[in-house]
Amino acid sequence: MWESLRFQASACTWIVVMADGIVAHWNNSCGIWNSYVKRRLPGYEAAGIPTVMIEADMVDARFFDKTKITGQLDNFIQSF
Repeated sequence: MWESLRFQASACTWIVVMADGIVAHWNNSCGIWNSYVKRRLPGYEAAGIPTVMIEADMVDARFFDKTKITGQLDNFIQSF
């Protein structure tokens, strides 16, 4: 499904990862992280990498909808 390759060049460590898709977490409590997700996902989608974004909150458990998230993940996995 996915493989990773790790190699070192001078003082830097580079990690190259190939994935079938990306699962992103939209965290209602964290605007900084959400701006990162909002900026990155369109680029992945434009490159043909399937994405799914699940919405929850690391502070308020009321935002966790198990049925909705399970359905999103099931549909995402079945799309492969």
